[in-house]
Amino acid sequence: MQGRQGRMLDQSGAVIIVTGVSLMLIMGMAGLALDLGHMYVIRTELQRAADAGAMAGARALFIPKLGDVPQCAAAETKAWEISQANYADGASPEISTPSGYGLPYGNWNWSTKTFSPGCFSGVGTYTNAVTLRASRSNISLIFMGVFGHGPRTISADALAVMDGVGELLQGASFVLALSLKRVKQGPTTIYLSPYYGENGGWYAKAPDKPSAGLLMGYLDNPQNIPAIKIDEVINLSNGEMTSALKKVANYVG
Repeated sequence: MQGRQGRMLDQSGAVIIVTGVSLMLIMGMAGLALDLGHMYVIRTELQRAADAGAMAGARALFIPKLGDVPQCAAAETKAWEISQANYADGASPEISTPSGYGLPYGNWNWSTKTFSPGCFSGVGTYTNAVTLRASRSNISLIFMGVFGHGPRTISADALAVMDGVGELLQGASFVLALSLKRVKQGPTTIYLSPYYGENGGWYAKAPDKPSAGLLMGYLDNPQNIPAIKIDEVINLSNGEMTSALKKVANYVG
């Protein structure tokens, strides 16, 4: 009888040890999940700040209009300002240029998918993009710090391009707005941007390319205008195409 009680006491002690170890593992896993969740939220906030700054900087390259000499210094200032206005972990992020670039502005080559830093005005190589990195350093790990894991630095990079578009590929989306007030005035114009007044934007379903003749045919026979479906490719062109614009003005005026 005494021997059986002794064995029972030994088993109780083993259960206590196993329970203690299990609780430590559960607490460690919970702490890891909380810390990882915290870092994920910060990473998302940093990406938002980087995206906002890069897009604002790219837009500032060409004020008042696309085609002007790139305003590189103004673009950098605007990118930093807007990015730091978007808080990450309750404070403004630290803004820098992604490693290897040297400058936050440069030319994005659509064919090679490469970024060349610098302020260029040459045709085909002009500065059309802004890139930056948003970071937060010394992020404390509340639970994992107990196990010797020190503060972390989290970063997010973004690159935005401001450029003329020649084609929309599959999966792309776009918005087209037509101001009837502007169409009625002379000289006839269509606004696609508040900063670029004397411009028209045209599209044609691939493989056709926009031309005055093609557009005039569409205007004379609207039933022949092809419908655009999701994932189809269209070709775009910028320009006045005066004959087509005048015909549009006649329809609306």
